[in-house]
Amino acid sequence: MQSGMASAGFRTSYSRGVGSTSPVFSVTMRQMVMPRVGESLVGGMGDLPPLRTMSVSIGDETRLSDALRVQYGFSLDMVSFLDRLHYLSPYLRAEYALTDSSELDFSYTSGDARPDLGSSPSAVDSELQRDINALALVPRLSLRNDHAQVQRGQDIEAGYSHTAGSRTYRVSVYDERVTNAALNIVAPGGFYTSGDILPDPFSNSATFDAGKYQTVGYTAGATQRLGEKFDVSVMYGSTGVLAPGTDQLATNNLDELRSAIRAERRNAVTTRAHGTFRSSGTYFIASYQWMNDRAATPANIYSTDSMRPEPGLNVYVRQPIPSFSSLPWRIEATADLRNLLAQGYLPLSTATGQQILLVQNPRSFRGGLRFIF
Repeated sequence: MQSGMASAGFRTSYSRGVGSTSPVFSVTMRQMVMPRVGESLVGGMGDLPPLRTMSVSIGDETRLSDALRVQYGFSLDMVSFLDRLHYLSPYLRAEYALTDSSELDFSYTSGDARPDLGSSPSAVDSELQRDINALALVPRLSLRNDHAQVQRGQDIEAGYSHTAGSRTYRVSVYDERVTNAALNIVAPGGFYTSGDILPDPFSNSATFDAGKYQTVGYTAGATQRLGEKFDVSVMYGSTGVLAPGTDQLATNNLDELRSAIRAERRNAVTTRAHGTFRSSGTYFIASYQWMNDRAATPANIYSTDSMRPEPGLNVYVRQPIPSFSSLPWRIEATADLRNLLAQGYLPLSTATGQQILLVQNPRSFRGGLRFIF
């Protein structure tokens, strides 16, 4: 399902002092050459212009007391694709440590997703991993009325954690509002002739704008440490998702498909394990999420929870590679496998006997080498 696509990216960051709480400033730029629309499921639009993005971010954290830590900042994003878009994405997270090995936290994000906001600053290579994630991040674009739109979310979360020995319990609640929700769709070539559908740069699928929705939900989970290097987690949640209200479409009109998508509730159970093998240095994360019914979107897209669940079966591996001691760097190989069982592929039939798919989380594999200086 690959299509022709070329991209280039650059990221630079600056902070005053390792381990300090001084502001961190970063700039990320990317240019991507989009595939030909005529080769995808949409016909008649010809070539699309390059997608150019630039993001300027400023973040800081401070301790207002021994118990209260606050993280805050914003990013200014500029997108050039058919139209010129500018939008601001502020965020705030506060953590308050109680006296009985418990913690309260509150977070607010608007605009861009902040999946690393709730991670521990002491995590291995946490700053480097954030930089790599930021460089790989591409705005979720769609078309609506022949104008480019960017998916944006507003997420408010509150959580409580309690540690008892080697076990940690956590509960959290959230309110999420998403505008210009970009859904993945796969259909026969030329099935949609409207300009309100956009080819996906990484496959021969496309995205369309499903509009806006609002959901609330909660999660509860427990994490058990198994020594210093391993832990396992189990999480249950009741969340809001987008789902098709029918299995049959009468036309190939996008307005009919958009009206068939609606917000519903789902129950989900997630298991997760991660750790490091001492002998080889292999670091891994493996997770699996079961949901009680089909859905077109993952649950709580803009979550900042450190136990953030992901749909389907997912495996991430980071393996150090031996190198000569004289070299000024060390090398790691990475493999990121998403949705290995291809769950969340939702078929919809049409009156002409053709079939389209709504894809919640495309099955994908991403690998590479990291040179760490």
